[in-house]
Amino acid sequence: MLFPVKQLLMQKYVSTIIAPHGITDIMHANEYGLMRRVYEIYASAVIGTHFLHVGHYEPIINAVFIVCSIAHFRHDMPVVEKVPRYVLSTSLIPMFAICNPTFYAYMIFIHVPNHYYMNWRYIEPKLVFNLGVLFAFTLLLSFGWDIFFQRFVTDYFIDIMKSVVIAHIVYEESYIHKKDPLREITDKPPEDI
Repeated sequence: MLFPVKQLLMQKYVSTIIAPHGITDIMHANEYGLMRRVYEIYASAVIGTHFLHVGHYEPIINAVFIVCSIAHFRHDMPVVEKVPRYVLSTSLIPMFAICNPTFYAYMIFIHVPNHYYMNWRYIEPKLVFNLGVLFAFTLLLSFGWDIFFQRFVTDYFIDIMKSVVIAHIVYEESYIHKKDPLREITDKPPEDI
């Protein structure tokens, strides 16, 4: 009887704490006039994953997901003399595969708070609006996960969710973690809200 309760808690952690943190990509894209870019990255990842899944190339999806995760998690690693942060983040992957609760603990207590900390400068200028977006997105995911997503979880759905994570990482590495994010010339600058 304990197992279903534990599984339900883990699912709730994903839908209310872990998944919503990706919405900061939209906040950043809005702040820097990169909405077209964020849409292109997410659409490309989802469409590419669709074709890989349909073609039965799931190992490619999984490999890209793992490599992107290693790159993404390196931002949470401490600086240790003569040890690249990629080595530290790579060492997490087998541990997460063996022990899911360790992964959830890492995401809840290290990655997500660090993510908000690193992205604060994109959240703070329009704080009320951005917190409203985050709250609405969290509610949508929390209830949507319980009502809709749970009923339709398939291997295809899981691969598409991986593509959303991959897109989140690609956007962050391409635009957020750059020292000087540039506005797109063809995109309009954001309007004050």
